[in-house]
Amino acid sequence: MKDCMIYGKRNGKNFKIKFDFDKKEDYLERLSDELERKNNYTLEDVERIYIKEKVLPKNEDNNGGIKNDNRK
Repeated sequence: MKDCMIYGKRNGKNFKIKFDFDKKEDYLERLSDELERKNNYTLEDVERIYIKEKVLPKNEDNNGGIKNDNRK
């Protein structure tokens, strides 16, 4: 999963759009869909695009999976 942040300007107003996409997904196609869905922006309105890997939290068992059995 990746995060995409788009910054742009249209008619003198700045805008910012954020969305997530899968690694298998074509981000340019998803980008144009998101722009069109939000106030009919176009690729010409976009100034900057930032894409970064989304870090998902890891589920940790108690002490990293180490089980302590202190029963005697």
